[in-house]
Amino acid sequence: MASLQMKKKCYYIVNRIGGRYRWRKVGNVDVHTAKRCLKMFVSESALGKYGIKEARPITLKEYSMKEYLPWSKYNKALKSYKSEEISCMHLNEYFGDELLSNIDTYLIDKYKTHRSKLVGGRTINIELTCLNQMLNKAVEWKYLDVKPVATIKKVKMKKKEPRYLTREELERLMLNANPWLRPFITVAVMTGMRAGEISHLKWSHIDYSRMIIKVAINNEHSTKDNSEREIPINKSLYKCLEYLREKWINPSTMQELQRQPHQREYVFCNEEGKPIMCFYKSFKRAARRAGLPDAKIHSLRHTFASQLAQRGANRFAIRDLMGHSILKTTEIYAHISDKERIDAVKLLEE
Repeated sequence: MASLQMKKKCYYIVNRIGGRYRWRKVGNVDVHTAKRCLKMFVSESALGKYGIKEARPITLKEYSMKEYLPWSKYNKALKSYKSEEISCMHLNEYFGDELLSNIDTYLIDKYKTHRSKLVGGRTINIELTCLNQMLNKAVEWKYLDVKPVATIKKVKMKKKEPRYLTREELERLMLNANPWLRPFITVAVMTGMRAGEISHLKWSHIDYSRMIIKVAINNEHSTKDNSEREIPINKSLYKCLEYLREKWINPSTMQELQRQPHQREYVFCNEEGKPIMCFYKSFKRAARRAGLPDAKIHSLRHTFASQLAQRGANRFAIRDLMGHSILKTTEIYAHISDKERIDAVKLLEE
């Protein structure tokens, strides 16, 4: 026997078919209209006329915890999953027990206003991207007939050129870095690897016969786009790695010691042989002493890509070395320094 149920201001017709309950959405209507639709449904005469749609009503919180996040965990890179886990936490805090089908442009705009008082535009856009994918998957998994909002508009952001270091700035940074940090800077600038990738770099990932570093995925760490890549080793990087293979620098005393057998798994490790997970404080101190307060660890990765672009490297090669999944991301490095712009214009005078 079919019956009416109300959930979050929407009426549903519920009937049992083959031992399972089926929910059909009537909508946000008054009780008389809902009863009229129920009567028509029972008489099997007006499903199409009244636009009653099959649905599986579920709240955003329940859907994110039981369906979306478990899917994200096993289908995305660890870093992406962790990011979405944080995004879902904030989305659930605001939307609470709101049904997925009720999340429209009005509610999303209110969410953006609420979050803008607490965080920056980039964080809001990350959370909106997560919400958008959640809704797309909800349609795919039959929790929604259609997305309740066609397009989720992102917060407008002022585009910034990536902060990279010039050759002179890099020399200043190296001079002001302690002996423990200098090899890290060299590896970062010569490979373009992310800080997390360098922290988990093992000697087994270095193939000296082919002169390449394999940025690998393992149980401890995954790359941002969950894919592996290979980076060639040049002479400067080879010299640095050969030094690190034999020597270990104590981060506390800066004393140069012979590397012990238990310290031969990770390239950058502590006294116990465990990977060093944070270079932030040492880098920040060195950058401040070098007069580069706006430089960040990620600037070293930008420096690698910018130097390749300035020297005319193929953008597809830069994309592969950087591990970008799309070429558009790489194109932000298609710039040249101010000095090179001036020199280029001066060519017209010759």
